[in-house]
Amino acid sequence: MRTLPLIVSFVLAVVAASAQAHDPRPIGWCLDPGTAEQEVAKFELSPAYLKAYHQRQPPSDPDSCPAGRGQVGTKTCGIVDDHWHSASKAAAEECARLAPRSIVEVTRPWSYNDLSHHQFYRVDEGLSGRCLRCVPVPARTARSGK
Repeated sequence: MRTLPLIVSFVLAVVAASAQAHDPRPIGWCLDPGTAEQEVAKFELSPAYLKAYHQRQPPSDPDSCPAGRGQVGTKTCGIVDDHWHSASKAAAEECARLAPRSIVEVTRPWSYNDLSHHQFYRVDEGLSGRCLRCVPVPARTARSGK
């Protein structure tokens, strides 16, 4: 029965690691009680823009991932060159342009944030989101009663 807690811990660690792999927020970002996330810009990237952006991305070296040759469209040898990755890069560049030192939060479409986003998301869906910064929350001042 000792193996059950180990298995549960392992599964939770794998799930947490995969979620962290795609979260643009740095570990511990904005956890201080005196800070809060603040939207500093919004973006909307059209399907036409993202298609052109995706086509401009340099292809991966086919020899770096022999398993990726042939019918497999998405490389899985530590190199990701799919639609999701291209859209993520475009969104990060857009937030860097609109609001330097901000992070990206994509709000639409649903397929971008789906657990199977590498399989389902396509650049012809476009991309919408917001750029966030972690800012100090003003301290509240206590009022004296009369």
